[in-house]
Amino acid sequence: MRAQPLALLIATSLVLIPVAAYAQGTHGSTKGSTSTSPSFNSQPFEQTANPPRRYHLSLYYAKWAEVNLTSIPRRLLTLDIPLFESYFVSLGGAYVLLPDFTIPLGLFALSGCDLEMDAQLLRHFGLQSHIESTLALVFRTGDINFWDVLSLNFAMGEGFSLASSRPAYEKGPSGRRGFDSRRLQNHLLFELEFTRPSIPFAHVVIRLHHRSGIYGVISPQRTGSNFLGIGFRLDG
Repeated sequence: MRAQPLALLIATSLVLIPVAAYAQGTHGSTKGSTSTSPSFNSQPFEQTANPPRRYHLSLYYAKWAEVNLTSIPRRLLTLDIPLFESYFVSLGGAYVLLPDFTIPLGLFALSGCDLEMDAQLLRHFGLQSHIESTLALVFRTGDINFWDVLSLNFAMGEGFSLASSRPAYEKGPSGRRGFDSRRLQNHLLFELEFTRPSIPFAHVVIRLHHRSGIYGVISPQRTGSNFLGIGFRLDG
């Protein structure tokens, strides 16, 4: 099975994000203030005026993506992401450590950014069956509004992942699945969060969930996994 619709959505979003970030930076941040957005047709990319959130809770469903992390951008562009019959469902929560800050980048700035602490509890099923827990520090960009119809932001996180038992479908150092696979791995996450501006507290999330040994730092190379999933999120 190939994730063509989902991959197309991610690829399109990643192309739009730099353009929108530049427009956001040149027009300034309106987060937490009264919106002064131009009319529907005059300004397609404008930061939304939602108040900073304190925390959020999420429910995810994901499927194994048989790709290397470094090849994912190319695979997204070609809509070629093989998905295998290994799944997880997870409950996640995050607390905003540093809300609504700005990063100057020369000609423009990224405003409305957040720094979060993200935790998940996952239940794997299908080709492997175990519990996994993760903890990660997450950087999130400000929300960018597309014609007052849809807003999005991008997040990436770095942390640790611990499995309750050796994952049966992950490869060990020898390249054999389930043989000497590692419980403790580095955890990376990459996420797109989509929001209807009229319902600012609810979001649809697309997330890449990655486990690896950081090229031999934590565990041998070629161990770990990638999962591509979708989730629903509520703010608090």
